[in-house]
Amino acid sequence: MAQIPNYQREIEFSQEDAPMLEFNDEESNVAINLFGCDCPACINSLRQMRGATPLVY
Repeated sequence: MAQIPNYQREIEFSQEDAPMLEFNDEESNVAINLFGCDCPACINSLRQMRGATPLVY
């Protein structure tokens, strides 16, 4: 089983002060494989399955 990555700050801001969600390529790929999508709700579902902190949005 893959290791759960350590998570850091959940939100960073772009130059326009718009919030940017932080998740990695591995999470995106797994969410797409499981749910067909890597939207914040799917990333949060994946994180919940892994016992990790959800995205804040």
